[in-house]
Amino acid sequence: MLALPARCAAAADASAEPRDRLPHAVACCLLYGAVSNLLWAVAPALHRYTAACGDTGGWAAVHELCRPFLARDFLAAVAQTALGAVSHGLCMMQPAMRAAVREAPRSCCPPDVLSSWGDGTATSSGRFPSCGVRFGWLAITLAMTHPNAVGPTGPGVELQLPPPVSSVLSALAESRLLPTVAEAILRCPGPACNMVESSALLCGGVSDAVVLLSGLYDFAASDAAAVRTALARQLDDPVVQAYHVAQLDRLAVHGGLEPEGAAAATQAGGAGGGGGPADGTWWLTRFEAQSGSVASGVQYVIANQLSDEKRASLEEPHAHAVFASLGRWRLSEDGRDLRAPPPGPGVPTPERLAQLAARAAEALCRLYRGQGLGGAYRGSPTWQLARSPAITRLLLPCPEDVTPSSLLYWLESAAWSLALCAEAVAAELEGSGGGPAQATWGLLGRYVKAGGPAVGLRQAVTSLAWLVGTGTVEGGTGTGTGLLSLGPAERADALSRLRRAGLAGSLDHALRLAFTATSRHPSSALGPVHTTTTTELLACMGSVFELCRRLPLALLPPATAAARPQVPESPPYGGDGSGALVTLSKRAATLASWMDPWAEREGPEARDAEQACLRQAVAIMPGLREGVIRLRKELTSALGVPGPTATSASPPPAAGDAAASPSPEGASAEGAAATTPTTAASSSAAAAGAVTPSAASRGATSPAPREATAWALELFAYAYSSCCRLATAIAITAAAAAAVTAAAAAPATELLSSGDNAARTVTPEAMAPAACVPAVCDGLTALLYAAAASQSTLSVRQVTAGHLLACQPHRLLAAACRLLCVWSPGEQPRGAGLLASSSLLALLYLASVPELSRRVGAWLTPAAAAATGAAAAAAEGSGVAKPEEEERGEQAEGQEEEQGEEQGENEDQEDEADKEADEQASEEVAAAERGCLERLLRARVIPLLVTRQPPAWAAGGLLALLHQAARRGSGPQGTKGGGGGAHGEQGRSTPAPAPGQPFVGGPPDDDLVAVAGSLLGWAAAGGASEPPVLPDGTRVQALIDDFVAQQAQTEGGGEEALKAPAAEPLPPPLAVPTAALVRRRLRVCGYPGCTSFGGRCEADLPLKLCGGCRAVRYCAGGGCQSAHWMAAHRYECRALAAARVAAREVEEPG
Repeated sequence: MLALPARCAAAADASAEPRDRLPHAVACCLLYGAVSNLLWAVAPALHRYTAACGDTGGWAAVHELCRPFLARDFLAAVAQTALGAVSHGLCMMQPAMRAAVREAPRSCCPPDVLSSWGDGTATSSGRFPSCGVRFGWLAITLAMTHPNAVGPTGPGVELQLPPPVSSVLSALAESRLLPTVAEAILRCPGPACNMVESSALLCGGVSDAVVLLSGLYDFAASDAAAVRTALARQLDDPVVQAYHVAQLDRLAVHGGLEPEGAAAATQAGGAGGGGGPADGTWWLTRFEAQSGSVASGVQYVIANQLSDEKRASLEEPHAHAVFASLGRWRLSEDGRDLRAPPPGPGVPTPERLAQLAARAAEALCRLYRGQGLGGAYRGSPTWQLARSPAITRLLLPCPEDVTPSSLLYWLESAAWSLALCAEAVAAELEGSGGGPAQATWGLLGRYVKAGGPAVGLRQAVTSLAWLVGTGTVEGGTGTGTGLLSLGPAERADALSRLRRAGLAGSLDHALRLAFTATSRHPSSALGPVHTTTTTELLACMGSVFELCRRLPLALLPPATAAARPQVPESPPYGGDGSGALVTLSKRAATLASWMDPWAEREGPEARDAEQACLRQAVAIMPGLREGVIRLRKELTSALGVPGPTATSASPPPAAGDAAASPSPEGASAEGAAATTPTTAASSSAAAAGAVTPSAASRGATSPAPREATAWALELFAYAYSSCCRLATAIAITAAAAAAVTAAAAAPATELLSSGDNAARTVTPEAMAPAACVPAVCDGLTALLYAAAASQSTLSVRQVTAGHLLACQPHRLLAAACRLLCVWSPGEQPRGAGLLASSSLLALLYLASVPELSRRVGAWLTPAAAAATGAAAAAAEGSGVAKPEEEERGEQAEGQEEEQGEEQGENEDQEDEADKEADEQASEEVAAAERGCLERLLRARVIPLLVTRQPPAWAAGGLLALLHQAARRGSGPQGTKGGGGGAHGEQGRSTPAPAPGQPFVGGPPDDDLVAVAGSLLGWAAAGGASEPPVLPDGTRVQALIDDFVAQQAQTEGGGEEALKAPAAEPLPPPLAVPTAALVRRRLRVCGYPGCTSFGGRCEADLPLKLCGGCRAVRYCAGGGCQSAHWMAAHRYECRALAAARVAAREVEEPG
């Protein structure tokens, strides 16, 4: 081998005649062939011996056998021979040499030379890099298998590196084998035999060297430090860096992306310099891109012809390619943390590093989806790379990585990483995520772990949350942090990249996976096999909710089909973020149905389940509220009205003093600056660090299509109704839990906030009621936005009074008041005033709705205490179902959707028999509804509002509303006749109102509507304008003075005054007009307790229409239809059928 360089130089001498160079060239061909055969036979045999290194004695024997081949001079000779063989191959490919070979007599040029070196391919030159890599990997493997080569880590550890290991690594570093072989691989002309194997072996050797370097960090001896420095210098060689860039580009091509080419190589700056291909694309990468297949082994076999096992084996070289490059650039010296790569020759710049990570993440995601070259990874992928969080975290940034120029790419990389890990988690939960690592040694054998995809998902979500909203970027042009630090053009580019990566769908998928992990109830796990998965998913839920709230994900589709991104997981008619809003709304409905009965249960098990539900519910509310606000704004814009709202009442309150005016957003108990539906969408987005989607981002320069608008209106009603019902359940559950003094002792998994990075096991304690206040305020915010939308002057009415009744607003307001009664008058928490103010605003907006004005007046009208208590008790005892109906329901259990029609026929025969009982129950409900809020408001809300400075608009507004309701003196006739529908409060004798028409609960109370409108205008000025005068001439300030005087007279009896209203049950639910329950376009299971969250989005679930009404959908085969039939649907199926037909006639006349 030492004589070959001189012979090779003589053969490559361009100044000599080709016929004079030919003898030297023929000799080189023969010598290189003989040497390669020897090396090819020795290296694999020595590798097999390393498996016998079980103890120190076995290692010493193997080292003695391998020592001659691991000497510095031998390794250096192998390196130079490999590089020389490549140079000789380039020489033999020159046209003059090829002509000389063809013209030479057979005696001077043997046939094997013609076949191996003179055919223009130089295939034999590709064999030497493979031989060189094998000897380098032999040295690394032998060093890593020594029993004392890698010791325990931690401060104060002082270990001595074994001398044999030190000598092996020193020889490897001094021989420069790794950078020389990397240069040979990059320079080798192609197609070249064994190049695929050579490249994979070098990636594997370098990735093991990266692991080895981290292990050497723990050795305190000076020789270990010297060895580590020398070996690190070889890994940081510019040629090795160029090799890493070429491998990442090949990985991207395997994933179906285009090769970067010369332009990217020029843009790379420091990366990729030295020894790389002249045109910026390695020949093997270009060959695979042109052929559309992945080259495998010695022959170029396309992946479609590979077995499933061979396809899965592609994961290992890809893992090596990622870890060898990004691992070396990004891991700290001890290998535990991420860092920004230190500057140096060939090291990527921050922007280039982010680009490479983003392309690698996208390629891996596409590969696991079966979108790679030639069907790579198709069949049965084992998800080994996705199950290795130590590798997937390399695709995510650390704070030092992020600059204004790199933030775009890190966002994209984190989005693709989230998609990859979410699909791996789904495969794991379905039982198709692969078993243990196929190799018990090597990179994947070291890093594959149970629950690894969920760990990677949490890492991706945490990074995205930091990048979007909290990361401070030095040198940014924006005024905020994270995504907001970018300028308008860069921000639009970032959002476009996130949309292309399907971030909205991935967030929806992550939500559904988290809900699936707790499908039975939030305190349950999927079993011991998935314990880590469940824990990690619960730990990242808060961050997912926060991302859904902060990201400017459009809920309506663009106006033109050309502008709409083709995201396969988007629901019909919806924008990017609509899927997550559907999922959040459905989960809110599920939690609300679970929490209502739990509020009345006792025992440690019930309390644990209750608290787990409560924590998840509180985490859901901010994202759900933000979705309601954003959808309301987009709907108003799509319907062609400037500004976020247009109401027929007086202007809603504007921003005012934080101490005097509450924030309807309810996002913080500190009391942010007050806003209302007119300004809430923009102000809340700014306060939360969100980017409000503009018309340009949606393409909404013209009204949205009619189908999309109708679908969005159904989603809007579903979202705010679920939000209100969940807020009611949160308030009543928190109030009930506060009364429990002893906490259960059994440990349970705690749901952490978005700022926490891991789950921990704690002793469950009742969630502090103060922590639930913002969530209840969120529900009140959704309610007042819906009430404002009900007064819209648009041609398409967004919300009807029936939709508002579906929110059960009186129960939400009563529950909020009961929550306020938890604290004594002098110990109000920080958010108590915010909750009281939010309740006031919700009442004002409800009272300003003409169709509901009399009903709201009934809630505020004083009633006899005994009558109210008796009616409430009777209503609580009677429930919704009647005894006769319960008996009939037992017989109807288990029927499928076709039987809905038969049930409707049976109801015709039962109408007369049930009429008298229904009318009696309606009277009881009406009695319980009268005055259901008046005592609670006077006992707790008004005292809290009076303490605010100045108290005029808050306390005065509520006192004025109560005064006006009391002056009217009579409850609405509508309390008896307002239910409507097939099972309304008037019974079946009252037909359901026409779908799409306002619900009429008696004639409007014009005076109350006028008072509420004037109070809203007064609140808009923060109480600074002239207070309104009530119709009877009463001044608002006089009402405040009278209340303060009465309060002073009863001072000391506050505790007793609170006990009576706080102990009263919530008022019974209101019957909802069936027109408000019809969902013709929104594909979501109609059972409120549905726990099915499979698929990437709700639209992926197989749903079926009820055969009776065809207005409600249910999960196919999930038992949802039977459960809902028994609970409620049997009473409303017939009326829903009529409402559906009427709605279709209204939308499609003629």
